[in-house]
Amino acid sequence: MGLSWLTEYKNSLKALEIEEFFDLVFYRPLGFLVVKAVSRTAITPNQLTYTALFFGVIAGISFSFGTKEAFVLGGLSYLLFDVFDCSDGQLARLKRNGTLTGRIIDGVADYLAGIAVYIGICFGYVANTENRLLWFILLIVAAGSHIVHSMITDFYRQRFIRYGFGEKSALGNSDAPYIDELMRLRKEGGSKFNRVILSIYLAYSSRQSKITRNESVTESKFTVTPGVYYHNNAAIMRSWTFLGPTTQITFLVITALFFRPDIYILGMIFGFNLLAIILFICQQVIDRRLAKIV
Repeated sequence: MGLSWLTEYKNSLKALEIEEFFDLVFYRPLGFLVVKAVSRTAITPNQLTYTALFFGVIAGISFSFGTKEAFVLGGLSYLLFDVFDCSDGQLARLKRNGTLTGRIIDGVADYLAGIAVYIGICFGYVANTENRLLWFILLIVAAGSHIVHSMITDFYRQRFIRYGFGEKSALGNSDAPYIDELMRLRKEGGSKFNRVILSIYLAYSSRQSKITRNESVTESKFTVTPGVYYHNNAAIMRSWTFLGPTTQITFLVITALFFRPDIYILGMIFGFNLLAIILFICQQVIDRRLAKIV
């Protein structure tokens, strides 16, 4: 039984090289317990996504009260958000019933939960500071940093999958399946909800492409084998994951438990952005080296 659980747990994960550290050691093990509890029921991955969103909204509402107790509740609620946010994908991979729309709903839920949390911090902390305008600006910068870090990390994660694992079929246009599905739904008069979700995703993907356009130019110069790419990028890929959303959520949860959202805001702006700059410089060095290999 133990071996079966371990096998199922491994099958519920993404590739270990692109998983975030805190996901592997904390959130996904808890998420897998949720999966085992519901795997024989009619509960779907999307329903787990909605449960995650519920806890994300509760976290934002709790933060808005601005008390120490409310921030503790908000931190714990945001922790549960990440547990269920992990479990939806794990259930989909285990049951092999994931859908394109489900992936997008998962991403939309992440953004909605993040918006709720930042609004909560704004009302519960920033509104009660002496320098409201300054802290409001800092909070906006921190939120923007959070979004950009997540987009950049996702870009390098997808690039690592394409080149490190040799999945170059996705190189031409990774949005092609989503575009095809949207066209099919429009032609056949499919679910309006699904059409809206797909449209939102494609708009997001377009924005991400603009941010990473220069990287795509560098990519086109790669002629190395998957093994060479993997060897040169495995370490920095693991480093990129520390800019991912789970690490940032964990940082927020910890600071919330100690009622220090100021540390979170400043840490996002200075600490995580510094890490992003360092990783970007290192990535450029690696990319230039790989571009010269024929």
